[in-house]
Amino acid sequence: MLNRIKNLTRVWQPLSQRVVSIINAVWQLFPASHYVLLSTLFVVGLELIYTLQRWVIAIATIVVAVVAMGVILLSFEEKRAFRFIHCILPILATTGLVGFGFLLPTTPVLHLYIMMAGFILFFLLRHGAREAYPLWNWTLSLVIFFLNVAFILGLRFHLYTPILLVLVLILGISALMSLQALRRVASSVAELVLPTLTMAFVLAEVTWVLQFLPAHYLVQAGVLTILYYVIFNLISLSYTRKLLRRDIIEYIGIGVVAFLLLLVSARWT
Repeated sequence: MLNRIKNLTRVWQPLSQRVVSIINAVWQLFPASHYVLLSTLFVVGLELIYTLQRWVIAIATIVVAVVAMGVILLSFEEKRAFRFIHCILPILATTGLVGFGFLLPTTPVLHLYIMMAGFILFFLLRHGAREAYPLWNWTLSLVIFFLNVAFILGLRFHLYTPILLVLVLILGISALMSLQALRRVASSVAELVLPTLTMAFVLAEVTWVLQFLPAHYLVQAGVLTILYYVIFNLISLSYTRKLLRRDIIEYIGIGVVAFLLLLVSARWT
């Protein structure tokens, strides 16, 4: 009997250590903190938006305002790791995720999208908005840029909003997105005024040209996202070293391949 107990103890100790290590790893990934609370609040707000259709605009406005306020409070609480300029990406993520949800059909897929939106906001607050995680920031920036642009162009497609309003919104979002992303490689914000405004103006001009083509708004958003990716990477490289011909060929080549793939799978109206 004593031998059996000893054997069970020997087996149980390494098993319990493994369980404890797994729990600690999960705990570190999803800490009981304001990131989880804010992401959970966002998920609940999205569910309310698409459940209470009668007050959809009012609830959407409240959700975006509350989450934006929570993000700004985080910047005051974590002054060194999370500065005010880091609020741009989470706030734009909130508007993009809420807005793009309006373009989705009210099916069970919508609930999956809401859960994904909560995870995106959590990982963005946890890693993506930090200077120590540039890859997270730049990757999520592409997704968030696409969601915001698709929402704006979707409003144009479904509600025929004025083209001037569309161009102004694209200009503002492009400038803010490029400003927060390029701030990591520039020594000051003043250095970024000219490149960010130029990039935003180019994207707005391309948006205006795309309105003359019989392309679906998701195709137009994809084209703008590809162009944003190419221009942003070339500008960010220019702050770290001198641009080479192979850099230009590489990123333009990636953009052309992505553009061709988009055209092949595109939906035209």
